[in-house]
Amino acid sequence: MKRTARAPSQLSESMHKRLSAYTLAASAAGVGVLALTMPAEARIIYSPQTIKIDSPECTLFNPAGELKAPFCFGRIFTAPGSGSIWGAAIIVGLDTSGAGFVTAASNSAAALKRGKAIGSMDRFQNRGLGYLATSGPFFGGTSNNHRGGFQFGHPAFLGISFPIRHRNHYGWARITIHHDGEALYGVIKGYAYETIPNKPIVAGKTHGKDDVSVEPASLGHLVTGASAIPDWRRSELVPSH
Repeated sequence: MKRTARAPSQLSESMHKRLSAYTLAASAAGVGVLALTMPAEARIIYSPQTIKIDSPECTLFNPAGELKAPFCFGRIFTAPGSGSIWGAAIIVGLDTSGAGFVTAASNSAAALKRGKAIGSMDRFQNRGLGYLATSGPFFGGTSNNHRGGFQFGHPAFLGISFPIRHRNHYGWARITIHHDGEALYGVIKGYAYETIPNKPIVAGKTHGKDDVSVEPASLGHLVTGASAIPDWRRSELVPSH
């Protein structure tokens, strides 16, 4: 009786279903094929990406490549009424439920030093938007006294938290705010997040036994959208006195 040899490439139906399900799950997590090549014990994912925040358009910040970006950075400038009353600001908005940033005061982002542990012991703001830095009389401040914890020209770390598959993760972004006349702009230079849910991360930490570095735009990405400040947030831009 003649037997027909089975081609090695012909996998069983159950194996096909397993591979398909695994690939779909990886893609839904926003990491796709790259996740299949990452060490199973990876703890920190670091990207050296440099991004300039100098547009009034929404700059979405998506550290882990989720289906929806948790954060939105923007630069705003306003001069209502008289030209002598003006204000500029670099803001961070929260675009997904569960996202947050370490706050120094209400609607004011904290500028953290390298080596600061970021975790559950910190105070996070989890709604609306926060100021990294402001300038001008509209916001009631000067270059040395303004809303937001970031001082002009001095790099510091923004502590962040955001959900990955409905579980909380901590991370950081290294940001410098520059003051150019009446204008402000920000520069993000590198960011990282912890892959273990609810595990603290150290600001500025990029390397370790099980850490992973990725090239710019491979996991995290910044995309320009229609507006840095959705209509439901515009009322929050009016400074409190």
